[in-house]
Amino acid sequence: MKKIILLLLLSMSFFSCSKQEVGYLITKDAVYTPNTMTIRKVLDPVLDTKRIAGQFPWVSTRIQGVDGTLPLQYTISNVTATTGGDAAAFKQKCKLRADSAFEIPLNHNLPVGEYTVDVTIANEGYSHSKAGIFKVIVQ
Repeated sequence: MKKIILLLLLSMSFFSCSKQEVGYLITKDAVYTPNTMTIRKVLDPVLDTKRIAGQFPWVSTRIQGVDGTLPLQYTISNVTATTGGDAAAFKQKCKLRADSAFEIPLNHNLPVGEYTVDVTIANEGYSHSKAGIFKVIVQ
């Protein structure tokens, strides 16, 4: 009887040793609301009074509709520039923060244009890319 129990325990421990996937990542409903941020190349002394006084950068809203095991990492995977924009300059100046908000310095010197941004959302074991999820318009 002891041999049967020992054999049973040994076989159970053998079958219970399998690699389990870590975590999960769901991004099908990922969206920025609003999905467009308009920034000014030349600051308006009336409209931008507080921004100028505090030297506050341009900051977007955070992404919504992402669910997954923490920590989540957000990276800019691609930028497409239209209407005179410069994608390489945009990637240098724009930062995608850990909370998923885009941040552009107050004094940015970006060319006037429209910039469409692709974002990659990742965590341990998973990575999803969202094409054209956000647009920045520099006026």
